[in-house]
Amino acid sequence: MVTDNKTPEMNVTNNVEEGEFIIDLYSLPEGLLKSLWDYVKKNTE
Repeated sequence: MVTDNKTPEMNVTNNVEEGEFIIDLYSLPEGLLKSLWDYVKKNTE
């Protein structure tokens, strides 16, 4: 979801060798944050 909606302003690092996927939440657009929040809520209830 994050990589599909990536914009140049977002700070996202995908380090495959280290097994890390780092996201700066402050750099995500509001619409993507809402989508992530809705996804987490739906899948944790």
